[in-house]
Amino acid sequence: MSLLLSFLIPVRDAATRLGAAIDSALAQEQASIDFEFEVIVVDDGSRDASLEVAMEARSRDTRVRVLATERLGLVAALNRGLEACRGDFIARLDADDRALPQRLARQLERFARDPSLGVVDGRVRFVGDAKQQVPEGMRRYEAWVNSIVEPDDFARLRFYECAVVHPAVTMRRELFAKVGAYRDVGPEDFDLWLRMHEACVRFAKVDEVLVEMTDHGARLTRSSPRYTRRAFREVAMIHLEARCLAARRIVLWGAGKGGRPWLRWLRSIGRTPVAILDIDPLKIGAMRGGDVVVRDYRDLARIDGDFMLVALGVHGADDAVRVAVSELRPEWREGLDYFFVVT
Repeated sequence: MSLLLSFLIPVRDAATRLGAAIDSALAQEQASIDFEFEVIVVDDGSRDASLEVAMEARSRDTRVRVLATERLGLVAALNRGLEACRGDFIARLDADDRALPQRLARQLERFARDPSLGVVDGRVRFVGDAKQQVPEGMRRYEAWVNSIVEPDDFARLRFYECAVVHPAVTMRRELFAKVGAYRDVGPEDFDLWLRMHEACVRFAKVDEVLVEMTDHGARLTRSSPRYTRRAFREVAMIHLEARCLAARRIVLWGAGKGGRPWLRWLRSIGRTPVAILDIDPLKIGAMRGGDVVVRDYRDLARIDGDFMLVALGVHGADDAVRVAVSELRPEWREGLDYFFVVT
């Protein structure tokens, strides 16, 4: 008996791109693993021709199923689509994007090689639209997120950035019974991945480009306040609170702009750090809040801390921090004793 997979594509007012997204889902190649798939399109109250595009695709291919809703919002639309999906696996795709023909085959093969995996992502390629090229910041994110491949990488970096590309992910449907559906708490995918990490779900990535994502100004990740850095940080704080409350003495690395919101948050939950570390000699020796001194990062070897958050807004500083921690606190392990966090 073949596996059944469900593509889940929510859409609102994306008529010019939706047809290409649906067609890319329908054009999936077969693999050594026998599988079938369906395409669930959830039209979230579009005011353009998105619903008509979806219905035309349904008339051409019976694998397409269309749900038309009022304007519920993305989270509600995703959850409505989840309820309709019949597959053993859920493959997400956005209406702006295109799945390459080998996507499902490669992801199923990865699941087959390691049955312990619950989520398999794919590498992505960002492409510009007619109005703009992909900016340098997005290119840096593309390079970073494509470098996160193995389960340990996903686990240790889970609070630092969203290491899972939502429109490129395929996941076991049974996970939603374990962790619940999407929640309306800022970036809904980041929250879902963190809940899955808490449930010990293992993530991996196919080391091959499987999805092309169109980067444009109207994309929700650019236009909606739910995807700001502050929103990501607040979701990370929700999921880090239990770890911080369990720690006896917390160290915060980062006395600059990146560390300030984390210091305020730690104070708010009654876990004021015992020290703040920095590399900038102009900051060292200063007081934060009148009771926490900024210390040279090399003092980490002498500080009686048992947990550390690293909040740096400096691009490229991560590896230097890792080297320093390995020298000063060799017993500490990233992803257990310290985490890089969203700034």
